[in-house]
Amino acid sequence: MSQVSDKIRELPFRVVLIETHFAGNLGSVARVMKNMGFHELVLVQPHIDPLAPEATRMAVHAADILKGARIVSSLAEALSDCVAAVGTASKVDGVVRSSRRGFLREIMPQAVQASEQGKVAIVFGNEPNGMSNDEVAACTHLVEIPTSDLYDSLNLAAAAGICLYELRLAWLDALRTWVPREKMASLSDQERCYANLKLALEEIGFLYGEKSNSLFEGVRHMLMRCRPEMKDLKILHGLARQIRWYVRENGGGDVSPDGKADAEGYMPDQ
Repeated sequence: MSQVSDKIRELPFRVVLIETHFAGNLGSVARVMKNMGFHELVLVQPHIDPLAPEATRMAVHAADILKGARIVSSLAEALSDCVAAVGTASKVDGVVRSSRRGFLREIMPQAVQASEQGKVAIVFGNEPNGMSNDEVAACTHLVEIPTSDLYDSLNLAAAAGICLYELRLAWLDALRTWVPREKMASLSDQERCYANLKLALEEIGFLYGEKSNSLFEGVRHMLMRCRPEMKDLKILHGLARQIRWYVRENGGGDVSPDGKADAEGYMPDQ
């Protein structure tokens, strides 16, 4: 059993807490992280000191996780080197977002599979409001916890405990059937690619009007579900570049067909 626990600690998973308000919740999350074998904690603009007395008291023997927590200014920074992110938003509206949502035992095996390629984040919103629309949009997967209709609001630490327990179970199951895959692109590489593609789609009129952002969110998450590798992003960058070149040649645009992106574009190094 200790051999399995050692492998759990080596897994590239990251717990991300967004704008946490209460020190007790933070300490309790650190404790359950250590219970389940996870150690990397990133805090996005926390409202409390991670080493506040209440936090360390609730963490009990997991104060080392609080001491090692990294504080960042945005969710994008917290996810920049990740290949996938699992959001825990309770309110998920719209066809596109609902299509990415599933119960823990459906989503966590997908997170474990992605972890073979790089870091995977498990993202929790703040206590008063949960995750914003933009924060939900940044996640590749969304999990649903089937709480009772009589009282459907989960405490942050309770939600973390349920999610990390299911993640641990999924990892233990995956140890028996691990199959190597090609390296996935990081979320930051994906976002730069999608930004370039969005410019191209705007220039040809595919994206316009009030619904352009929601339409492109559908395009982006369709691509996210394909788990793109770096070679896939190169193809998408080339597609976007050629579209914008064509637009320029026919009366607009600001890119050239010589294989180099302009100042607004992006070409991956790999």
